[in-house]
This record gives sequence, structure tokens and C-alpha cells, in this order.
Amino acid sequence: MPACYARADDVVMRRIAGETILVPVKGTLADLQRVFVLEGVGDFVWEQLDGARTVADLQQAIAATYAMGPADPTPDIEVFLNELETAGLVHRKS
Repeated sequence: MPACYARADDVVMRRIAGETILVPVKGTLADLQRVFVLEGVGDFVWEQLDGARTVADLQQAIAATYAMGPADPTPDIEVFLNELETAGLVHRKS
């Protein structure tokens, strides 16, 4: 069964000037100084992370929302999700 991803509970999110700002609120002070800024496709993916969608579901949603055809390059969603997971912003659900 493919993994699904969900947003972590201990992340503060704010939308400011068209960007989504993510701040993890756990760990050491050094962790609190890490701010993540998302826009465009990254912001769209963040909104889709409900724990029920697979990577394939996310890719299909991106292609449909951004009117991508079969020949268009799709963002490397797995790399993006791995970066978010490493930062503690998302977690995998089986």
C-alpha cells in the first residue's frame, strides 16, 4: 500500500503576502529559528496533505490544477515530501 502524508500537528502556518510561512514549534531553539516559505505548487501540495492522498494522487491533483499535459514536466513531489519530512513538517501514514 502506498504511503500517504499528513501535516504535522506542531507546525504554525500563516499566509502572508501570497506566501505560506511554516514554523515548526518543537525541539530546541535552533529548530524554532527554521522558517519554511512555500508558494505556488509547494503551497498547493501543503494544502493537500490530509493523510489520505498518495504521492500519485498529489501528482494527479497538481497536473489537473496547473493544466499540465502528459509532455509537461511534473514537480518532483517525492523530493519535496522528503524535505518536509526531514524538517518534521509532515509524517507518513500507512
